[in-house]
Amino acid sequence: MYTRTCHLCNGIINYKNIGSFKRAEKLNKQCKRCANISRIRTPEWNAKISLARKGKKHSVETRKLISEVQKQQYELGKKVIWNKGLTKHTSDSIKRSAEKLSARNLGKTYESIHGPAKAALIKQKQRVAKLGFKHSNETRKLMSEIQQLAQSGKRLTETHKENIRRSMYNKLCANTYTSYEEWKESFSEREKYYKRVRSLTESQPLYKLKNYDKRGKTGYHLDHIIPVSYGYANNIPPEAIADISNLQMLPYDENIKKGNKYV
Repeated sequence: MYTRTCHLCNGIINYKNIGSFKRAEKLNKQCKRCANISRIRTPEWNAKISLARKGKKHSVETRKLISEVQKQQYELGKKVIWNKGLTKHTSDSIKRSAEKLSARNLGKTYESIHGPAKAALIKQKQRVAKLGFKHSNETRKLMSEIQQLAQSGKRLTETHKENIRRSMYNKLCANTYTSYEEWKESFSEREKYYKRVRSLTESQPLYKLKNYDKRGKTGYHLDHIIPVSYGYANNIPPEAIADISNLQMLPYDENIKKGNKYV
């Protein structure tokens, strides 16, 4: 085995026979990685490589190597970042593009944007990325403060709410009903009542309730003092059941024991 050093990156190059070694020494050849960086690829070559790699996945080591090569290309000026390092906060054109994209996709599902196959892949990646993830106490506190600001100030507009409902329809019921209006009419009076109460409840300033900051699956639950089922059975207006005066935070075990009882 014969070895020499690349004059560009100082990497080690290995040769099996002395003839190749002497020829490389004479021509002062660079390593394959450096040669690929300086080589100009034709569209036909790129298409051929893309077809050969279709359906294949790089190993972790290969990804690291690709990342290093790309960094080298950026440093040498042979590759330019697509957005030139700008973001929607520093560039008006990128901000306009982001707003157009957001408006175009508003109320749409992953399935309607990317198709069922790609949507399933995106959702799977999101689930894997969030698996075992927990927010820090600082992040939870910040999220709570943001929610308080949202509830004490700006409310969701009817247009926004309607977009959310249409998104739910497209995701869950588009294959069952012929239209969005038909889907809305399919709800029973009980379902309509419960949905109305839920919507009005979430619009209340819940952060004012005692122990609201401890809300969680195994912490405190939001409870209606007069249960929603009791309100429906006795024709109590949804506005009264959802009012802040009828809400309290209960430890989750107490809330489960209480159930739909009116104590």
